[in-house]
Amino acid sequence: MGYTIASASTSDGFLILIAILALIAWLFSLYSVYVDAQRFNEKAQRESKKCPHCAEFVKAEANTCRYCHQSV
Repeated sequence: MGYTIASASTSDGFLILIAILALIAWLFSLYSVYVDAQRFNEKAQRESKKCPHCAEFVKAEANTCRYCHQSV
């Protein structure tokens, strides 16, 4: 009976370790997605300008706003 108790506590510790590692992996992937989104937003802001008429962001190369159709 002592062997069963020791075996159960070892497997419980192993399951806790696996759960902690899975949580760490999930947090790392969540952080990675956040960093990628930040880079995408920074790139989009560098490549765009604000329309003076409607205040929407349009591509820097645009001559006409796609939202209000005014000259930019």
